Amino acid sequence: MATFATFDKTLRSLGIDTSTSGFQNSAAFMEAESKHPRLLELFAAWVKLRARSLDYEHQVQSTVSTLIPQLNTIAAGAGHGRCQDLAVFTCRLLEARGVFAFILKGSVTVSDETGDLTGFHALDDLDHGATATGHFWVVAPPYSVLDASLSRQRGYISKVDVPETVVGSGYQASYRVTEADVVAPRMRGRMRPDLADFQRLTDLVGAVRVDCGRFQVRYIPSGVVESDTPLEEWGDYLNLGASPQEAVLRFGSTGRVLG
Repeated sequence: MATFATFDKTLRSLGIDTSTSGFQNSAAFMEAESKHPRLLELFAAWVKLRARSLDYEHQVQSTVSTLIPQLNTIAAGAGHGRCQDLAVFTCRLLEARGVFAFILKGSVTVSDETGDLTGFHALDDLDHGATATGHFWVVAPPYSVLDASLSRQRGYISKVDVPETVVGSGYQASYRVTEADVVAPRMRGRMRPDLADFQRLTDLVGAVRVDCGRFQVRYIPSGVVESDTPLEEWGDYLNLGASPQEAVLRFGSTGRVLG
């Protein structure tokens, strides 16, 4: 199992300055990424394993606590769906405030004591006007999930009582990915997934279960995601001094997807 020191040495050997949040959008990182296609995955693992002081953890907790009401308002104004766009915007808001974070896409499943109820799966067909399969969320250690859009998705999920913003910490230890985790029910038997690749990424960045009252929400990653828009181009949007809904629509679409 690779360590943080290994990941850090690799990034620095490629001429990447890791001292500030958002460095995955630096010119040096993107140049290195063109030669090393899995660099986003290495970046995500670096963020997850990075040592955090108590002062830094308090900073993250305070930042997230302040942003959640604003994210709820932004998400409500953005309309149904928008999980991809809102994840990008959430990550940029955090990075502008000195928080290291990354974006994952994958499968999310809501269950209760009777079993799985509903969800969005990485392996599915596109319908209902969707532009991507599965779901998108943010990881900002010590938080393993920040998800401002799940409660605003269309379909049965809208009838499930989950928080406006799902916040999770911790990981499912030694989680074994199953077909039910990643393939939509209607596609099972028609798709034969390579579970080994899902398992590889899960081992690297983690599977998460968040308890939300009588419901549980399970997150299984299938890829690491980034935007092509440099942090500085977001300008006043990240100070929430301009229309955040406009920022979600203008900058949310992702340009770099691994997985």
